[in-house]
Amino acid sequence: CRRARGPTFGSPRNSAMGVTENIIEEISKAEPLAPKGGEIPRNWRVPDEAGKPARTEEEEGGPGCGELLREFMLELKDNLVAVFGLAAFIFLYALAFLKLALLTPSRVAYLAVAVGGLAFFALGIRHGLMPLGELVGARMPLRCSRPVVMTSVFALGVLCTIAEPAINALRKAGRNIAPERAPLLALILDYPSTLMLGIGVGVGLAAVFGAFRVLLKIKMRPCVGVLSVVCLVGTLACVWLGGEMPTVTGLAWDCGAVTTGPVTVPIVLALGLGIAASASKAPGQSPEVRGSEARRQSMRRASLVSALSERHARNPAPAASAAGQDSPDEDSDAGSGIVTFASLFPVAGVWTLAFGFGGPSAAVGAARDSHVDQESSLLDYFFDTVRAVVPLVGFLLFLQLAVVRERVPRPKLLAFGLACCFLGMFLFSIGLDRGLVPLGDAAGKALPHARERFGKRAGTCVIAAFGFLAGGFATFAEPALTALGETVERSSKGKFKKGVLVLAVALGVGSGIAFGFMKVYFELPLWPILTIGYSVCLALTALSDDLVASIAWDSAGVTTGPVTVPIVLASGLALGDEANVVEGFGILSCASIAPITSVLIAGILLQRRSAHGQRPARSTDPTAIELELQKAAVA
Repeated sequence: CRRARGPTFGSPRNSAMGVTENIIEEISKAEPLAPKGGEIPRNWRVPDEAGKPARTEEEEGGPGCGELLREFMLELKDNLVAVFGLAAFIFLYALAFLKLALLTPSRVAYLAVAVGGLAFFALGIRHGLMPLGELVGARMPLRCSRPVVMTSVFALGVLCTIAEPAINALRKAGRNIAPERAPLLALILDYPSTLMLGIGVGVGLAAVFGAFRVLLKIKMRPCVGVLSVVCLVGTLACVWLGGEMPTVTGLAWDCGAVTTGPVTVPIVLALGLGIAASASKAPGQSPEVRGSEARRQSMRRASLVSALSERHARNPAPAASAAGQDSPDEDSDAGSGIVTFASLFPVAGVWTLAFGFGGPSAAVGAARDSHVDQESSLLDYFFDTVRAVVPLVGFLLFLQLAVVRERVPRPKLLAFGLACCFLGMFLFSIGLDRGLVPLGDAAGKALPHARERFGKRAGTCVIAAFGFLAGGFATFAEPALTALGETVERSSKGKFKKGVLVLAVALGVGSGIAFGFMKVYFELPLWPILTIGYSVCLALTALSDDLVASIAWDSAGVTTGPVTVPIVLASGLALGDEANVVEGFGILSCASIAPITSVLIAGILLQRRSAHGQRPARSTDPTAIELELQKAAVA
């Protein structure tokens, strides 16, 4: 009526019948009102402050060419610092201590190709895969039954793992494994597609487990504790079987570090948030009303940062409830633990593959694939990119168009993002195979010469110092960790400073990689390290609050990005080959345990410092002051 009254009065149709006709005409044009309960009309939109329906994504349009170019340049700068900073450190360290030049012009050129690929891939994730995954996650739980949703979550977990950039490093991991010394491990690595499928099944089960955790409203800490104990007991049982099984321990735990990349976690997280929104949806409230655009903006950075940003944005600080404020939503920790779950479930997947390839009785004699040692051509990289990206994109489009039955908003921007994903994956595959992996391989082969130059003790210290400094530098150069520190500092209201988190993670990663190098070089068994390390982590988790525990367990995923994983994996395998050990896996698993421990210790120290620093407020009541003075005089 208010909208119809303005143009009616003062017009020739200023009569009762004219007013009625204008009101009916305006109401027919107006947006339908949101019902108080039940299903929301498809075309209803939230009104803005002026009372007008909010503009849809199609009406708002996407970012312009200038904004996209700025985003690309920002990603290019971040990846340039991360890749060439680490490469410069390796070059200078080897030149200073080993008198070897590990960088050649061709390697530098391919490292630049990898940087460009990562920049394009990040831009495509932001404007292609991430919005598409969020659309599916927001609508599918409301339109489909729970079995359909869980099946889709599982399938997406498998396809996302195959599309991870760092997963291609496993294709080159079998070059330095001698089948005569580790036949089961060499046989598994000779079939990288089967290995990736087994890891993907583990990630898919992790996504389903995380979805059920959200639906059943189970806290993260008990889930992490149970899963860690189950994986450790399973590992100990497999090692107890003897035979060839102990040689697979390092591979099984290192594969978990490869899965927590920029593809898997954001898409699976979007589905988890959609399931959480549908599970706790109030009458008359849709997932879009709950701030889907805010989620997308919070997911701008890396996958782990998106999980924590979304969770802490809606749950600012655990002290809010203590201060008398409203408690957070039940689904506020929907993204919590996704990195940890995705790193633990693949352990069981690799052990299952080990039994499928013969288990303890695996014998030498299986023919190795000839393509493992051949250099791939551009056509091979193209088809590898097609196999990685196209199934994931096709399945997401199928869910959006056939299952959810809604058209895709901003189709031009979405097509641009998907094209960037494909181009970025293609370029990064080239840079990975011809730049990052050869650099890590050269570093691993050069490190044992330190014992020849400086003696056994000093040479061992040089090797350990290289691992510590390389891990710390790579962590400081990781842009996702900086964004994570800012998010944690905001969520904890300044109690957990960004610098403290970055320093704790860097020290943990550096210590873990250094210890992993010692494990490989001296051929130490991995299962005692895992048992002691995770036991300490679980004990510290029991002493920490939920916020610190979530940050600590998920922070290990920041350091296992598409740059760190190939270099560390290749250097460890090459170091093991030069030291004449059976296998060189286990460095990434050590690099995952140490930052969890360091962040938990830092969080506990900050909690105790904060508790000791809080003094009871002095009363301003004269009577109370007089009583305090009397007590003090008596004392």
